[in-house]
Amino acid sequence: MVKTKSKIQKAHSKSEHRAENGVSQKHLRLTQVDLVSIHIDQKMMKIDHWIIFFLIFDHSLIQKIVEETNKSHSYTVQHENLPERYQEAIGATGPEMYTFFAIYILMAHTRKSRIKEYWSTDPLISTPMFADIMTRDRFHLLFRFLHFNDNE
Repeated sequence: MVKTKSKIQKAHSKSEHRAENGVSQKHLRLTQVDLVSIHIDQKMMKIDHWIIFFLIFDHSLIQKIVEETNKSHSYTVQHENLPERYQEAIGATGPEMYTFFAIYILMAHTRKSRIKEYWSTDPLISTPMFADIMTRDRFHLLFRFLHFNDNE
């Protein structure tokens, strides 16, 4: 259940009060949640991690990242001498960006020494799941131009 605005405001005022009592500002930044405050029922043993993921990476944030990534690609193509494989429009989409972040998070659970090893076909280190979700070249392209903010 999501806390009401008044509860969030109360939480902020308590945090500010704690700051006056010697808690560092750095600690407050790590513990305060400005976008959403979730109250987890103590009886609930299993937390659906997807709910938390979609609360953080909501549709408007993903759309902003897609827009800025596509702009970053266009700007870079116009102002830098890129190899031919980067010249074509990137055309990133919202669902594709969700997939990109899911792969990136999944990489933390399957550690490799290099990003390209996640797509390796070597039987000793292969993890075919990554290639089944997105091609290595597409992942690299999105990663190369990934952008969160307008630089202008």
